[in-house]
Amino acid sequence: MLRTTMGYRKRLVLPNVLVEIRRRAQAQRGDPGTVRRRFSSAIAWNILASVVSRAMVLLAAIACARYLGKDGYGRFGIVQTTANMVASLASLGLGMTATRYIADLREHDRERAGRIIGLTWTVTVVSAALATLISLLTARQMATAIIHAPELTGAVRIASALVFLNALLAYQNGALFGFEAFRKLAVINSIAGAAMLPMVLVGVWRWGLDGAVAGTAAALAINWWLNERLLHGECRREGIRIRIREGFRETTVFWRFSLPALLGAVVTAVVLWWCTVLIVRSPHGFAQMAMFSASDRWRLAILFIPVALFRSALPLMANLHEKNRAGYRQVARAHLVLNLMVILLPVAAICALAPFIMGMYGPGFRSGWPVLAVCCMATVPEALNTIFGYPLIATGRMWTRCMFDIALSAILLSLGLLLIPARGAMGYAIAYLITYSLISLGLYLVTRERAQEPQTAVLSHS
Repeated sequence: MLRTTMGYRKRLVLPNVLVEIRRRAQAQRGDPGTVRRRFSSAIAWNILASVVSRAMVLLAAIACARYLGKDGYGRFGIVQTTANMVASLASLGLGMTATRYIADLREHDRERAGRIIGLTWTVTVVSAALATLISLLTARQMATAIIHAPELTGAVRIASALVFLNALLAYQNGALFGFEAFRKLAVINSIAGAAMLPMVLVGVWRWGLDGAVAGTAAALAINWWLNERLLHGECRREGIRIRIREGFRETTVFWRFSLPALLGAVVTAVVLWWCTVLIVRSPHGFAQMAMFSASDRWRLAILFIPVALFRSALPLMANLHEKNRAGYRQVARAHLVLNLMVILLPVAAICALAPFIMGMYGPGFRSGWPVLAVCCMATVPEALNTIFGYPLIATGRMWTRCMFDIALSAILLSLGLLLIPARGAMGYAIAYLITYSLISLGLYLVTRERAQEPQTAVLSHS
């Protein structure tokens, strides 16, 4: 009996000892070489995942456009945009909150990290469920009164699944970025991206527009399931216990960080969505929406590297900004230089090939190549907006970041109301380019002045 008890204790203690040894080794990650390796590894895996998933998304979009035609693809675009807007509201900005606090706390305050994971998970699930229910109940009103297309009621109802899944994925990805689980997340995103192409193709071939939406939802469900397993595995690996009941002790995190992130995301998402509604309401609205949807896919493809860099830099900067100021500045400089290096060449290439690219979507799309060119040019100030804004996020100055998001939304809405009714998708592209140029300039001026101030610990472990 004694021998059995001692064996059980050894099995229980040994994993804890190994976790503690690994954690002490992590605490030594302060030298510049280690910081470079962490940043380089994060970038490499994020880019790999983005290349695979974006390629599959682009192929699925081209196939849908050729099968549905210009007007049908425009309808698909507005349904997706509506679902994404509601999902961004339902996520409550908690993905970014999870990234920021898990990265900062996972090594030295695992109990609090578990409480924050419990809080953000619970609130995200409840919010996503409510948003999905509202989407289901108001689908007819959304399609009839706002989109002015009652025939889209069924597609909007099916897209309610996209609302729930996208909200949960936003939280899961944020939490996994905080754990710096980039390699494993890259594998999952590649699998989910590869699954989306056949599912969307089968759906659109069998059921048309409704099938395209359902196929997208099925691929997202696979992504969610794999992410959920990975998140629980990362918590076990780091010795973090998810504390749902005790999570509500951390509500101050919501008010200090999540609330400004939520306000900025809500205002921006609603304005971006409303601009697409204005496109649909313009002359030849669904054809114009098809032009914008096709162009927007390539805008997102160009931004995949800046987004990958942001996902790589944010958890590192949140982890380093108080513990290793030299490493923090090293990541910040590398992030800026790499973004400038990788954004300009793809923009120039896609602008030069714009007529050919739009022609791949089918007859009638080729004339929309100027929309694609302007959307691609807008990625430059949009990437700069992220670059100049991330120090505010990493150091917890979320209310300042929120004010810039509100200003961006106000400018974009004003320009959209002026340009979109007459010029459709091109008007939106021009408004987008001007707005992000102004906001990125403002962020540069603010963050440059802040960088010259004495460095202080803005966000301690409160």
